[in-house]
Amino acid sequence: MLSLRNATPYPAALVSGWSWQREQVQTLVVKVSLQFTLDGALEPLPDPIGLVPVDQAVNEDGSGSLLAAGDLAPFKQGGECYLFGTAHPRQTGARATLTRITLEAAERPIWTKSVAVSGETHWRKTLFGLQRGEAAPMKPQPLRYEDAFGGSLQRRGRAHPANPVGRGYAPSVLDNPHPRLPAIEDPKQPLARPGQTPPVAGFGPLPASWTPRREALGTPEESAEQQGCPYPDDARPTLHNAAPLDQRFENPFQGGETLTLQGFFHAHPQPVVLELPSWHMVAALRRPDAAPTRVQPVCDTLIIDTDRRTLAWLFRCSVPLGQVETPSGELALMDLQYAFAQAEREAAHGQ
Repeated sequence: MLSLRNATPYPAALVSGWSWQREQVQTLVVKVSLQFTLDGALEPLPDPIGLVPVDQAVNEDGSGSLLAAGDLAPFKQGGECYLFGTAHPRQTGARATLTRITLEAAERPIWTKSVAVSGETHWRKTLFGLQRGEAAPMKPQPLRYEDAFGGSLQRRGRAHPANPVGRGYAPSVLDNPHPRLPAIEDPKQPLARPGQTPPVAGFGPLPASWTPRREALGTPEESAEQQGCPYPDDARPTLHNAAPLDQRFENPFQGGETLTLQGFFHAHPQPVVLELPSWHMVAALRRPDAAPTRVQPVCDTLIIDTDRRTLAWLFRCSVPLGQVETPSGELALMDLQYAFAQAEREAAHGQ
């Protein structure tokens, strides 16, 4: 098996697993983290954020939304991002706010997403049935799926497949809905009456048992179990992606993007604009019987934590081990540097 030599200050690990091509591989995973200020400065962290081995749920029994997603997947498809944080009202007494993430590259929007967050809201009985009541003044609202649309009906043994821990789920008008409406919603499709099934809104990663991650895992009984590969025949290449579908991208992150965050910071309603760095990583595969071979990890995950004001990037690359003989050698992570596009432009122009 390969050994890892990490000459950088960033956490890294070698993980044994299987590629989507059903080859046995060892995967290098590197986690790089920085802290940011509200005026857009990115700075090194005194202690880099460590790798998370597996998904960490809110509850000890593994149920509920995720406090952290596992970092050590052998592969992901394209790129993805997710956010942990809290929505804050724009001013005291406000009943709702809008949180928004925007990602741009070369001044062109790549992706934007908005989530509406409101104060406590209950159904109101009227002559025409239940109607949405007025929201109470908003308090800081942690962005967890427990307060988004979803939920379960224990007496009927049914649960929302995309969020069984939320509230508002009542697939039939005959069902008695939860008295509290979701506080975290899609601004274009809020829950207006019982029986509706609006989208599940949120920025966080999804547990593996929820839709769409559950479907990506495939059907275990259909697995051919070819030479020990655990992936069922109908598994999808996204089986290790954890972000909501609208937070996944066709390609990995290239660096140099601009990230804009709004609605996540106390007493700071203005957008926070962050110029993300471009990364330069040097890693080499060294074997006793061959010249060193350069390998190039790619950045497939961006993790945003607005409460701690940190950003973390996951870099990943895999080395096939072959089916007959496991090679020996060393995977050396020799250098990892970053630079900001603005500084590079200023240096190029002699500023």
